[in-house]
Amino acid sequence: MRDPIQFPVQRYTFNWLATTNISLPVYSGSILRGHFGNQLRRTVCFTKQENCNGCPLIRRCSYGKMYESIPHNEILGSKFNKLPHPYLIEPLPYRTTFLPQNSEFQFSMVLFGDTLLELPLIIFIWEQVFTRGLRHHGNCGSAQLQTITIDNKSIIYTTSSELNEQSIRPHQQHYLLQHKQVKHIKIRLLTPLRLQGRKNEKQIIIGCDLFDARCFIQALLRRITLLANIHEIDLGETPDLYSDLNEIILGNANLHWSKTTRYSGQQKAEMEFYGIIGDFELNGNQLTTLYPWLKLGEYSHLGKSSTFGFGHYQIIEIE
Repeated sequence: MRDPIQFPVQRYTFNWLATTNISLPVYSGSILRGHFGNQLRRTVCFTKQENCNGCPLIRRCSYGKMYESIPHNEILGSKFNKLPHPYLIEPLPYRTTFLPQNSEFQFSMVLFGDTLLELPLIIFIWEQVFTRGLRHHGNCGSAQLQTITIDNKSIIYTTSSELNEQSIRPHQQHYLLQHKQVKHIKIRLLTPLRLQGRKNEKQIIIGCDLFDARCFIQALLRRITLLANIHEIDLGETPDLYSDLNEIILGNANLHWSKTTRYSGQQKAEMEFYGIIGDFELNGNQLTTLYPWLKLGEYSHLGKSSTFGFGHYQIIEIE
């Protein structure tokens, strides 16, 4: 019998204490990603080029691996110019626009594959971001990192010791794909889900009228299969994109169309993003096969702009 499949992924929750007042846009995912990327490039770039085009170190540089995501082999390169980033940010709750001095707050970062090895650097970069200050609309808010926890609430790092590989406590850095006999699952979309589809020959973001079990699960299978290919994970026998979806039924959907705004650092403006949010149920015998993939999707997110934290869902009921 084959050993259980281990998928290299972990969610790290950064717990902070605000040392000044902090101003944020209504959706903080993109501003966090932008500040992190700018500080990462400032720290690790050797060539100091204006951009990464043509850089001979792009495949070895931590910034290049996390932000450029260039295919690393001919098979992937023949299909994709760029690949999904090996991380994503789960920001503060929507509409958290002000954090007073001495308040506590948190956000999470999910790391995949070899990016897990970059954790000491990632911690250092986040500390630099909030030491230099998170800039938004004239405000420069700073904070002090308190602890880092993982999903089981274990503290794996505290600022009471100097940052190095030894100061990060040993912890699990993979998700174990385990099957479970289920026929009913209830899912809650925590952030807007932006799945692409077509309507009247036009590319669109799928709304509540077109959303169904098939489009959700197909997006999930494609996302995880691609991540597995990128990080060279053998998933064994995988669910079929079509035959395993025939009898899965969408039920009790309580969904609505959501408009979200995020701040674009490049354009210096708020931008509107649309997606669906709410609860829905999936019913069918094939859910037993899909269950480990659905659980893994809680880490991977789905759809466009997942790097900013969109497409984040949670399984809230299983039968």
